[in-house]
Amino acid sequence: MQELSTFEQPVSSCVWTASGETFITGSFDKVKSVCEWDLHGQCIYTWAQTYRTEDVALSRDQRWLVAIDDQCNLHVYHYGSREHLYDLTLNVRATSLSISRDSRYILVHKLDREAILIDIETRETVQKYTGHVTGQFTIRSDFGGANENFVISGSEGERGSVTRCCSLGRNTASGANKIGLL
Repeated sequence: MQELSTFEQPVSSCVWTASGETFITGSFDKVKSVCEWDLHGQCIYTWAQTYRTEDVALSRDQRWLVAIDDQCNLHVYHYGSREHLYDLTLNVRATSLSISRDSRYILVHKLDREAILIDIETRETVQKYTGHVTGQFTIRSDFGGANENFVISGSEGERGSVTRCCSLGRNTASGANKIGLL
């Protein structure tokens, strides 16, 4: 087992790259906020050194690297070129994120009991999902079902939720409907 002992603050999230030869960490350590590591524990690259990372996600096509910080911001990088592309201010702290299989959308769960679906290229919010109970714990949302037509979300309440979304990117927020509670 290889340990990464070079952090001053906790590592909040990790994601493997497609090669399986490297992985990316998100950390509360501002000096190593978002880094790529090899299997020997050597830091290959550091993207950000200014914020505390809550969660990271890497798109399936390895094009997008996305991070959320503890100050209500979403940061988007081009993974291949390592270029910082843009930041989005969310106005509310995010707790988790995931990227759709087609690498086109980011699903961000926030502390205001809302998850939002963002088109990575246009930066537009294309759908919103509400009703999750969020407070003290990290609540995660993710895509699922055939063609990722569902969003599932945990909750601090007594139930999680499954929401049908319209075909991704082909409709607006009004197309979403809650089909049941777990």
